[in-house]
Amino acid sequence: MDTKQLLTASTIAQSAALKESATWYKDAIIYEVHVRAFFDSVTDGIGDFGGLTKKLGYLEDLGVTAI
Repeated sequence: MDTKQLLTASTIAQSAALKESATWYKDAIIYEVHVRAFFDSVTDGIGDFGGLTKKLGYLEDLGVTAI
């Protein structure tokens, strides 16, 4: 394979990857989180980003792919 063929193969692979990533949302499980009500990490009664961060594994176990 010469350089031109390698570049073409690489370009095709990049194009396929870009096309696939451009439609990621079609197979995604998107979960909307109301942070203030989700999980409280500092026990002040209001959910926060620290609580959300602590529960990312839980959301992943549910199959969530985007928040």
